[in-house]
Amino acid sequence: MVPINFKKLISKQALASVVKGTIAAIDGDIAIQDAEGVILIGEKSQFYSNRYPVKVASEVIGWVVGAAQAASVAEMLSYIASQEYEKRILATDALEKYEEINFLYDISGKIASCLGVKEVTKLVLDEVRKLLEATSASVMLLNEEIGILEIVAAWGKEYRQKILMRSGEGIAGHVLQEGKAEIVNDVQSDPRYIQQGENMIHSPICAPLKIQSGMIGVIIISSTNPVEYQDLKLFTALTSQAAAAIKNALSHENKLREERIKSNLERYLSPQVVQAAISEKGAISLNPTRRISP
Repeated sequence: MVPINFKKLISKQALASVVKGTIAAIDGDIAIQDAEGVILIGEKSQFYSNRYPVKVASEVIGWVVGAAQAASVAEMLSYIASQEYEKRILATDALEKYEEINFLYDISGKIASCLGVKEVTKLVLDEVRKLLEATSASVMLLNEEIGILEIVAAWGKEYRQKILMRSGEGIAGHVLQEGKAEIVNDVQSDPRYIQQGENMIHSPICAPLKIQSGMIGVIIISSTNPVEYQDLKLFTALTSQAAAAIKNALSHENKLREERIKSNLERYLSPQVVQAAISEKGAISLNPTRRISP
């Protein structure tokens, strides 16, 4: 809940004038208190027989005490406080969206300057650490030749050992297969969870690296402490940018490999023979994830 300072609200000159005028018009013995019972408007009296709450989103932020007419004053203040609360909610939402857009814009600029897969994935994990509380994280890319997810970048003690996982296997494999990001706040009760080593995690969040032609891997972060992740939307937006950047980096590295292979061949064969070989095969290419190692 966005906090509402009732004392600060009631002390605003325009509102205070309205409240005092209303109390005078009612001509009753009425006082306004904060949530702890401290008098804000009116006088302390031992003869107050009624007490009516001033509420915002079911939370009591103050009281109107005194004659029976105090109920209408409490309703009026509850309405005014609720309007203030809604304004603050809108302002908070707008600020959060601005921060998200600014965060993603900043990431896109940084990613654009990265050419290698390891450089891109390291940058993405560094940014994830700023975004979400975690004790470990990894980027896993799919080696299509053997159908295995392989770690290409990671931090945290849970990923000291090389982890191999097939599509549909474990939480990461399931996310890869389904193509949908997931938050698992109680991983121990999830039948898909596969414990790796002695370290026990509590709260993984996993998103696929999705490009137009399909899935190329996943990003998974987790914590050894109980954490309830909520910001799946922003994490998914980050992984979407990461997927595009990783795909571009894979293509760039693949192109460089082809050029090196072609250059090496040309040392021993005539350019015409090399070109004929390329034309016959269509291109000198390798599976982009085949040569990536953690």
